[in-house]
Amino acid sequence: MVALITGASGGIGGMCAYRAALKGYKVAMVCRENEEKCRALADDLRALGKEVKVFRADITAREDRERLIDEVTSAYGVPDLLINAAGKARRGLFQEMSEEEIVSLIEVDLTAQMLLTRLALPGMIARGGGSIVNVSSVWGMVGASCEVVYSAAKAGLIGFTKALAKEVAPSGVRVNAVAPGATDTAMMADYTPEDLKLILSDIPIGRMASALEIADSVLFMAESEYTTGQVLSPNGGSVI
Repeated sequence: MVALITGASGGIGGMCAYRAALKGYKVAMVCRENEEKCRALADDLRALGKEVKVFRADITAREDRERLIDEVTSAYGVPDLLINAAGKARRGLFQEMSEEEIVSLIEVDLTAQMLLTRLALPGMIARGGGSIVNVSSVWGMVGASCEVVYSAAKAGLIGFTKALAKEVAPSGVRVNAVAPGATDTAMMADYTPEDLKLILSDIPIGRMASALEIADSVLFMAESEYTTGQVLSPNGGSVI
């Protein structure tokens, strides 16, 4: 089994790679930045006897997407699992964001995921099966003030998930999404202590998720054979 995971230098993407490797997947870890962090995790997994390769690619660039699919297929074969975990966020008032910032966020958090999936699908369909999990956000379900564009992109990813799942189910390909609530990753670094206290007050469990807990949800959706077109939101009972 082969797992292609974008955003593998990030908290959730890295833990998805870790969990997939422990489950016996050959893992293609994809990163654009923080390559050293990605390679350090790959080295740790190889020390455990797991088969892992790191691929550097900017998935917003057409040439990189095409090269990535070709290189992963040459190295491991057609991916059985695609986890779209790459993404970025920017907090701030919507009207104060530049047009360039808006376009960039949509490109990274939605468009690139769709276009990479489009390239991965032919191999899965030809083989008669595959699984795709898109990492969205609870903000894509309910929206967040000061994260309007991020919320819109993540909502688009959910719509993409549900629609594509219906389209490719007859070909044996399943498509699901995981929409995490507040998760203890670097993406939360921009929040002030006051912001974090407010966020935690709305989580009945009383804490943020760990990246490993979100990765467990991703792998659950990836391997649930009768589940497609669904959104799982591990959010600690948040009712935001």
